[in-house]
Amino acid sequence: MGADVIRPLGRVGHLSSASVGRRRWTRVRALVVAALAVLGCGDPLAVDQLDFVDPGDLETRDGREALRLGAIGDFATIFGGPFDNFVLATGLLSDELKRTGGSQAHSDVDQRRVTEDNGVADRVFRELHRARRSTEGAAALFLEDAAPEEEPDRVAAELLLLAGYTYVFFGEAFCSGVPVSDVAEDGAITYGPPLTGGELFELAVQRFDEARSHATVAGATSVEAASSVGLARALLGLDRVDEAAVAARSVSTDFRFEMRYSSNTTRQRNAVYFLNAVLENFSAVDREGENGVDYLTSYEQGDPRTPWAEGARDDDSNPHYRQLLYLSDSDPVPLASGVEARLIEAEAALRSGDVTAFDQIHTALRLEAGSGLPPVDTGGLSPDERIDFHFRERALWLWLTGHRLGDLRRLARDYGRDPESVFPTGPYTRPELGAFGTDVNLPVPRNERNNPLFDGCLDRDP
Repeated sequence: MGADVIRPLGRVGHLSSASVGRRRWTRVRALVVAALAVLGCGDPLAVDQLDFVDPGDLETRDGREALRLGAIGDFATIFGGPFDNFVLATGLLSDELKRTGGSQAHSDVDQRRVTEDNGVADRVFRELHRARRSTEGAAALFLEDAAPEEEPDRVAAELLLLAGYTYVFFGEAFCSGVPVSDVAEDGAITYGPPLTGGELFELAVQRFDEARSHATVAGATSVEAASSVGLARALLGLDRVDEAAVAARSVSTDFRFEMRYSSNTTRQRNAVYFLNAVLENFSAVDREGENGVDYLTSYEQGDPRTPWAEGARDDDSNPHYRQLLYLSDSDPVPLASGVEARLIEAEAALRSGDVTAFDQIHTALRLEAGSGLPPVDTGGLSPDERIDFHFRERALWLWLTGHRLGDLRRLARDYGRDPESVFPTGPYTRPELGAFGTDVNLPVPRNERNNPLFDGCLDRDP
């Protein structure tokens, strides 16, 4: 099955720090007008007031389509788009990337020393909420107002799929205690209390179930498959591994659901490529700290899953390595895949003690994905060594797709590993900055303290 893609558009809508209303936005920026013009709704220069659009315009067919595209753009931006996106931030905090340029805030994330004032954490938090609000709000609008020919079930499935991933990303990247607020049509804010990681993953399960239901009605098989992988990922976050395997079982190994990027505008650019290969702010890394995976060495030894090349910058303390997974700022970034589905099934076999099935799933995955790697035989490994093998396989298969931080936290939370045995530790990449810290997630930023129900992270545990 070929990859399905979602294409981002320029940002549509100005949203408050709380959630969008269930039915409509009452004040939307003029960027919506530009989207409407692209869709054939007239000249934006003819609008008397360019700052706002009449809410009624958003309930037309073209207005709803503009909001759909804008919501997809919001999600694509935070997932792999410009500047501080989810893939880059979690790659820095885990062992996939190191900072070779950029700001002190990036160094602090890379070094596992992240405070409430960190700009990277603030931007990721804010843009994730923007994507959550816009995808849920646009889905609600289509379900309530769209005509049958607008395929409201298909559109809602697509948007609820993305909404589900925003909750997964909050659960994997941030501390326990992420508030989820709401705003009514009249602008009244209902502040949300801090939610634990488990509560965030449960919300993700709800969204993925809703997405699968609407996708089934619409016959949107690709969205249904992607929702199944997302559901399985959320269930892994809840340590419900057997249920996760059931959710993933129907997804074919060659399935890929991607977010597509473009060089058309800065906002549409694949920033994992651009900031690594062009600006050289982030470098691929090998065995970061004392526990990092051998991403670069394994490629040198013939493993094709983590391709890289020498970068232009090269000094003794901070050499730069270009990842070759993404070769342009228009390359798509996979959001869900059949490879991930097989890895989830393998983990369920591992947890049940079925070593034969575990080896068979890994071997079949290598064969079906055309990796050229040899069959897997873990019969001589101890149970802990088998866990290490599995999570290294996940690290290599899912490199630079936003999975690694969640996996390191699961190793500590669900498999009883000391965080300092799985996260980068010891002397930091830049010796002048000392050693790695002990953070295993991003804090909710200080700006959220405007919420009277929020007084900081409940805890910073895995």
